[in-house]
Amino acid sequence: MNRALVLSILLALGCSSPSSVPELGDRLVLPSGSDLLLVASSQTWPHKEFKVSGITYDIASDDKNLVAYVSTQDPSFRTPEGLGVGSTLEQTLATGAKSPWAEPGWAFHTRLPSGWSAAFVSGRGMTDSPLQPNSKISWFFKRK
Repeated sequence: MNRALVLSILLALGCSSPSSVPELGDRLVLPSGSDLLLVASSQTWPHKEFKVSGITYDIASDDKNLVAYVSTQDPSFRTPEGLGVGSTLEQTLATGAKSPWAEPGWAFHTRLPSGWSAAFVSGRGMTDSPLQPNSKISWFFKRK
């Protein structure tokens, strides 16, 4: 049985614990009226929270009912590079990631070698001031 079908069945049954984290492009039909999640500057998509292996993820689908955004700020999550929420910019750059760029009003972010992106915020407007070497990762995400 493919992952998209399993995910659809779990949603239909009201379950929130798939056996693996949904991938970008997997089919994900969310109930009408689902809460919206800010997934980029000025972009929201309906989302649902899932727990996989004890880690909480937010999964958002686009207007084609495909997974378009996966994120976590769970303190137990670790990327394949060994980074977690609270890891520093200096540690992030040591993995080979490039300097984060600002997406105004949303976050600074950079893509890690594993395919996850690390997000940092600075100031009330999220991207108000430059990041420092000791700036901490706020969350991780994948986005189409």
